Amino acid sequence: MFLLLLTFTAPLLLVWVYVRWLKVKRYWADRGVPFVPPNPLLGNLTFLQRYNSGIWMRNLYHSYRRPYVGIWLFWRPALVVNSVEIGRRVLISDAAFFRDRLVTSGDSDPIGKYNLFTVKEPVWSSLRRRLTPVFTAAKLRSMHSLVNMKTKELMQRIQNDMTESQSVNLRKVFTDYTTDVIGGVSLGFVGEATLSGRGPLRTVTQQFMDYDFFRGVSWLLMFFWPTWVNFFGLTAFPKSSIDILKRVYQTALTQRGGYETEVKETRDLLDALIKIKQDRARDNEDMPEEKLIAHTAVFVLGGFDTTATVLSWCVYELAFHPEIQENMYIELLNLQEDEEKLKDFDAGSLSNLSYLNAVIDDHV
Repeated sequence: MFLLLLTFTAPLLLVWVYVRWLKVKRYWADRGVPFVPPNPLLGNLTFLQRYNSGIWMRNLYHSYRRPYVGIWLFWRPALVVNSVEIGRRVLISDAAFFRDRLVTSGDSDPIGKYNLFTVKEPVWSSLRRRLTPVFTAAKLRSMHSLVNMKTKELMQRIQNDMTESQSVNLRKVFTDYTTDVIGGVSLGFVGEATLSGRGPLRTVTQQFMDYDFFRGVSWLLMFFWPTWVNFFGLTAFPKSSIDILKRVYQTALTQRGGYETEVKETRDLLDALIKIKQDRARDNEDMPEEKLIAHTAVFVLGGFDTTATVLSWCVYELAFHPEIQENMYIELLNLQEDEEKLKDFDAGSLSNLSYLNAVIDDHV
């Protein structure tokens, strides 16, 4: 009986899959959108486990120099935007039409699900409105003293490493440095990683970047099959690192006086999160602390490694181009005649250095 049923249903199933595939692969063609021919199983994700997605995106950009190009994430159509103007419209003027993102985590992973990059409407708009003031130019300039202090420690760390071993692992040193800066500007947590390479927040950032098979599966499902994340109980970040981050958050919160201390001015991310908690309490709404820590986790993850990578590649390239080093140095000297005051430049002055900014922008 089973064989008889299989004999009749198998051909029908194959026909349905084939017809479905024909419809899927014509999705962008029917809409007049240039597209990358898809693979019947993986769509355009054939690069998975072969090379970095950033390399794939760069190759895609150079191969299809169009404002946009259609792709498939397995059998799910997606659009890659290559136009700055269209990107600006999507993110700013037409943002109301592009609110929710596919990527998300499960209910068993509040840290992964409720951060600003994965949370859905209407929560996203409310959080964005409350967290945006943290990233204004004035707020960033007010944090210059912390950055200046950590930069002095960075210079000392490089000198110490050179004295001890005649070599410096700049990738690690810059990651230690950016971890301290991110911890300071977001939580007011002053770490010691820049000088020592150690500290609770540095342990968190190290574990954030550790990769294994299950971590890869978790992120794969979050991006392409989010409905399965909750089913398997997967998490975006290692549990041990989240436990440490929670303790760091609690330490910083205690130093601010807890949730009972009124926030009169939002100075950093921690102030913004405390104010969100207080506002929800006044409206008799619950705001679990894990949802607040979720924003801390993604802020730390999104800032420390990207900045360290830019600094590493920038210094690496400068080592091969001493003439560019000299041009940067001359520009700094022209900004302020007294060389001893270079370390006291403010953020506004540095942002006006066209040559310096061109060198950095070339590596972003």
